[in-house]
Amino acid sequence: MLGPLLTNWTIRLALICYAAVLAGEIAAPQVARRSWLARLVWTIGCVLFLGHVACAFQFYHHWSHAEAYVNTAERTGEMIGLEGTVFLRGTGLAVDVGTFIFAEHRGRGFGCEAKLLAQCFLFESFPLERVDAYTLASHARARRGLELCGMRYEGRRRRCYFSQGRYVDLVYYVIFREQWERLPVREYVRRG
Repeated sequence: MLGPLLTNWTIRLALICYAAVLAGEIAAPQVARRSWLARLVWTIGCVLFLGHVACAFQFYHHWSHAEAYVNTAERTGEMIGLEGTVFLRGTGLAVDVGTFIFAEHRGRGFGCEAKLLAQCFLFESFPLERVDAYTLASHARARRGLELCGMRYEGRRRRCYFSQGRYVDLVYYVIFREQWERLPVREYVRRG
């Protein structure tokens, strides 16, 4: 009984710590960045998260990575890629999103679906003004995917990213809250 209790409460408390720091960053970005309390709460959240991983491995997976992988795959289904978000420090009103779909799943719309789901989550959960994304200027399929998600070209940074032995350009895309609110797709994006 102690195992599930520790495993569940360490992750819950870690998420509460992260949410508190994030709320402080959104409410007062200049103050939160320099606050010793925010750093302390973030550090406590990190320690609790590591405690959660240790508890999960001890009580559920018996220190076996293979068992942890199988359990995760059974609970979440097949992993087809990653979607990440980064709140842009100092703005409090903007976030950067990124999508990576594994090669065998590309070209089937999963990237667009992940971006749309991320947009819905971010705009519905936070008082954001904009969601940003960027890709290689030469990556035509990624650029088209961003446009299909309602994002619009905002600009180019020349030779700022090192890829395959040379510096290449990145292109930036953005969708503002009022544009997202007009998208018909947000009514049928499947959540949870």
